[in-house]
Amino acid sequence: MSDFLTIYNKGWAKFPGVKPLSDVHVKAIFSSIKPILDDRLLWYAYYKDEPIAFFLMLPEINPIIKKLNGKLNLIGKLRFAYYLWRGICKKSFGFVFGVVPEFQGKGAEAAIIKAYADVALKPGFPYSYLEMNWIGDFNHAMVHMLEELGSKLIKTHITYRLLFDKSKEFKRHKRLS
Repeated sequence: MSDFLTIYNKGWAKFPGVKPLSDVHVKAIFSSIKPILDDRLLWYAYYKDEPIAFFLMLPEINPIIKKLNGKLNLIGKLRFAYYLWRGICKKSFGFVFGVVPEFQGKGAEAAIIKAYADVALKPGFPYSYLEMNWIGDFNHAMVHMLEELGSKLIKTHITYRLLFDKSKEFKRHKRLS
């Protein structure tokens, strides 16, 4: 968890409105998702033993929830665990992705996704589909990287802004490279 904290606070907390995470917060996040975590979907990159990037995915559990009709009582939880163990989930989705600033734009992003793809595309890997979520229209570098990896862009999240004071000048967020 300390590697996650290091990468997140260096890579994400630099953006306006994003606060650094504490140890307590990270433990709470990982504790809440622990029932569905799959180690095969948690990827970290290191340079000289220092954490520089993470690519954390989760199984898409909606097929299981559908089978349970949304009921997560004791029997539902047991059935949930059984279906998860049986590999009902064939799709994973990108939960969070981050690279420390010193390594952004230097190929670390593509390298960690390529390393995952090399494993995920082998026969017998339980997840046959990966969905990357929340790639903003302003994040041209990420969109370009996914295109270069041969991914299919299904949706793009577009950011809209409403200016309450029409006399203020609109300035689009700077392009992330």
